[in-house]
Amino acid sequence: MAHCAEPPLSYTGRLPLSTTRSGAFVFDRSDALIPVGYVRPGRGYRSALRTLYTARADKDGKVVSVTESLSWRVVGTSPNGKPYTRWFPSAITVLRRLPTGRQAIFRRVWSRSGQRRFGFAFYAGDETISDALRDLAGELLGPAPHFLEMHPLLGEHDRLTIQHQTFTRNFWRVDNIPDLTRNLFGASRYRKDLVKAVARARPLGLFAAWSMRGLVPTDWVITLLQRHTATAEDHRLDGWVRQVPQSDLRPHLRGLDEVTLRRLTRNVTGLTSQQIRDLTWMQVAPPVRLRTWEELHDHTARIDNLARRARQRMRSAGSEVHDRARIDSERSALTGITERGLRVFTATEPETLLDWGRAARNCISSYEQGLLYGTVHLLGIYDGGALVANAEIEPGPPPNLRQLLGRFNKHLPREQHDDIVAFLTGRGVDCSGTYEGRIGCTAA
Repeated sequence: MAHCAEPPLSYTGRLPLSTTRSGAFVFDRSDALIPVGYVRPGRGYRSALRTLYTARADKDGKVVSVTESLSWRVVGTSPNGKPYTRWFPSAITVLRRLPTGRQAIFRRVWSRSGQRRFGFAFYAGDETISDALRDLAGELLGPAPHFLEMHPLLGEHDRLTIQHQTFTRNFWRVDNIPDLTRNLFGASRYRKDLVKAVARARPLGLFAAWSMRGLVPTDWVITLLQRHTATAEDHRLDGWVRQVPQSDLRPHLRGLDEVTLRRLTRNVTGLTSQQIRDLTWMQVAPPVRLRTWEELHDHTARIDNLARRARQRMRSAGSEVHDRARIDSERSALTGITERGLRVFTATEPETLLDWGRAARNCISSYEQGLLYGTVHLLGIYDGGALVANAEIEPGPPPNLRQLLGRFNKHLPREQHDDIVAFLTGRGVDCSGTYEGRIGCTAA
């Protein structure tokens, strides 16, 4: 039950209406009725949307956060014939003052199925929030620093063109290029020629070079920055075409071999915002040897499209697969890099099996039905850009290794075999039994 309470000690504006049980101050509450159309028998329906604005204060009476909460009122009839009214959360947006003086925005959104999505960003007054929340936050928390005030080195680029939070964080309160270079690439890679390249770089080229940190030598990073600055045309385009993407590019680069990475740092003609943004939205593809950013984009797009088609087939067969979440989790856990640098990938669509079968000259493509129904995990192990082995794992718990064979279904060299087995064992796979390809055992 809401009750009246004293306002925050340091607050002298309009008074709160009441407080919640948890001690938050309620400043506004409104219910918007929703027109009701056809309702299926036995199903509840949304009858109203409640918007609630609250604030919380610390022990000294200083407001530290302001919250906007949206909730649905659902009305219906239970199976036993009794009417009910329930409230379900729809979205929560919180603006919070951090100890550093910055303001942060937290979002939580519920889908119709009840699944929650989370978001976090440093608030700079230009995010998309309701006018009521912005006004209340400005009144209680004070004005938020503008994005360019927090990131002076971004020049004419604003939050609409630099959206990647981790990348942008390197610009926080930095007003000189040497410090920015240290933030982006680390003190161990700091060099004067790298500072000069960073100073001349466009944000997209800088984002690509930052994504390659640690994967290639510093000389290669400098080459990419210099060549992208000289050839890129993104700065002549308008609006969203200039954006740095929100998601990571690094997962698409981590599996590439050294030759491909070298080519990508030298040939930057395809390094555009559209290409990079598309890449960050796609599923990471098994590595192949590539020459240009366009080839990386096209190869990844092909695999991503095939994966989407496979997921559609999985959904059609999914009514018979009751533990899909566990199967997907196991497949994700089996992807990685071994101690000796071999790259392990898990197949998620039948078309990958076709590619592996052609490369390894084996019959792995015949396992399509097992892959779709989740009765088997299939791995491709790469040395650089070359497929050197495939593995079959029976889902657990615990997962069990059934086959580990090289090209033409031959046994692997002992060093490669032991390296892969050690990797799988570390990922929770039981490799203690008899399996095809085990050193000392004969394949059936």
